Amino acid sequence: MPLLYAALILHMSLGLRSLFLRRSLKMPVVEAVQLGFGLLVPSILLAHIANTRLLGFVSGIDVGYPYEVADLWVQNGFRGGFQAALLILVWTHLCIG
Repeated sequence: MPLLYAALILHMSLGLRSLFLRRSLKMPVVEAVQLGFGLLVPSILLAHIANTRLLGFVSGIDVGYPYEVADLWVQNGFRGGFQAALLILVWTHLCIG
């Protein structure tokens, strides 16, 4: 799991570095969408990470895949919508890049 978090931080820092190295913010629409989606992903992903890792750490509940699916779609459909939005954002960001 630490490797995943390191990759996430590295990916975000490389994206921000490329943004700061630009001389202007003029860019093609596709590149702006990729950058915008890339910046939106951590804000939505943070809620997911806090819910799974923090909940498991604080309460001692085994937060595995069955628990997460039940929590996202059965018990709390609205948050499941956020996860669907996260999936679409990440997929679009990936396809453009």
